[in-house]
Amino acid sequence: MADERAPKRPGSQRVRWILYVCLFDLAALVMMGLFGILYFFTSFIGWLFVPSGLVYGAAILLSLVLFTALYLLARRRQRVWFKALALGGASVPVLLAVLVLLGSLLFLGRGANDAARPNQQKRAVSPSGQYVLTVPIERSQTEKGPLGFGFPYWHVTIADPNGSIVYRDVEEKFAGIRNVYWMWGDEDIVWLFDSDDGTVYYYQSTAGQWARHRWGHNRTGYAEGGVAPPASLYLGYVPAGPVQNLGIPWQPTGYSGSRDPNGPVWISFLHTQTDERMMLRTGESENGVTLRSVDWDKKEVTVESEGRQFTLRLTWGP
Repeated sequence: MADERAPKRPGSQRVRWILYVCLFDLAALVMMGLFGILYFFTSFIGWLFVPSGLVYGAAILLSLVLFTALYLLARRRQRVWFKALALGGASVPVLLAVLVLLGSLLFLGRGANDAARPNQQKRAVSPSGQYVLTVPIERSQTEKGPLGFGFPYWHVTIADPNGSIVYRDVEEKFAGIRNVYWMWGDEDIVWLFDSDDGTVYYYQSTAGQWARHRWGHNRTGYAEGGVAPPASLYLGYVPAGPVQNLGIPWQPTGYSGSRDPNGPVWISFLHTQTDERMMLRTGESENGVTLRSVDWDKKEVTVESEGRQFTLRLTWGP
């Protein structure tokens, strides 16, 4: 093999430099592809078992060590093409490390809530100014994956303006993989929407004691006092309609029969807090609820409970 240090003709030298640039680009493209695969794997699955920062940090560090060693080896053996490959491969982790550093500095300078969704602010102050709401993803201390890292869960945390924690929902109910949204409502009530199953919860302080309650499903539910979540809690794909406190904890969810007023019709109901189900025909009673009438044209059912009548709207019908 000819010595690469021997004098080269101008044309040959130009071809060699083009080859070195191509090798540099090829190594950089391969590393970009590998980091892309790592990104998608970590974003969708891997982060559940290992913290993403640890994965990216380890990958950047190992790749830098590897390509540094390859570069030193190529320099020792005076192989320019080997140097080009090593430098091309190292360029990607170096660029990623710089971007991570710049991103961290920009994040610290902008503040935590800049560009955050109104229903997913990292630090939300209550209407009264007495409380600060955060809903971080934290890793479980009891439920751990095969690598020893805890599974991630959303935890509703309420603190005073000085940062002292007043309440933290310690139950690991909302897995970190779920899409969860939150915000303050009137009377310093925290509303939380799990868009994966459409369930709405609220956190309310009674005599200084905070507790979680289930309100309902999507835009309909029930809570004493007629409280209901703000419309801005919901995302655009949630079925349209007004946010409605039904007045009773039973929500109509389906029907069986025909729209013939003389034919038998059953309406199915779901309890918004317990998920208990029941089916009623016109005139029948169960669990303190009596189905009085069904109006297919208005898509409404009228029920009676504790001596009061309520008109509940159907979102479907024959």
